Amino acid sequence: MSVNYYNYDDMKKSIMGSMFGKRVAIREEWVKRTRRYVVSEGMSLKNMANFIKNGLFDRRVDGFNQKALDEPLSQAQQWVLAHIILSEFGVPDWIRDADVDENVPEMAIAEPEEEDEAVLSALTKPAASAASTVASATTSVASATAGAVVGTVSRPVQSLSDLVRGKSTEAPVEEAPVEEAADEAEDEAPAEEDKA
Repeated sequence: MSVNYYNYDDMKKSIMGSMFGKRVAIREEWVKRTRRYVVSEGMSLKNMANFIKNGLFDRRVDGFNQKALDEPLSQAQQWVLAHIILSEFGVPDWIRDADVDENVPEMAIAEPEEEDEAVLSALTKPAASAASTVASATTSVASATAGAVVGTVSRPVQSLSDLVRGKSTEAPVEEAPVEEAADEAEDEAPAEEDKA
């Protein structure tokens, strides 16, 4: 079976695998085993969470009462695996009740009007780390390309946003030896990450 890689921030499957940045690796067998378990146990959220936390093992259920993994899943792998399963199944039919599900009870204890700084920081952290990952991957690709191609024409990019928009610098096109291009890419990398 195959291994799929998921982004930390949006938990979407990465097209590039683990080539550009760190990802969460999920084996397809884990997904299949968890699907079978969830269906056999009646789509119980509590049972699914415990099953994943316990390494895809439940001593009470035949077919799942043998150790499935040699090592425990990381917390990120548990999180992404639960996300995959919940996304695939949606809300089970047997717990759907439109009359009750559309009821929105008031909070007994009012929430503050403004978000706590720790919450805001946690919510904005994924976007900042994604930009940093893209910037470092772009720099890595530029360095590798510069090292592989000798005496090519180069036009430096001023910022990551210029790269995304397809803009380049006003500087004229010039010949750049490989060492100089690689040195320039390394020198620009910290500045790019600081902007992100």
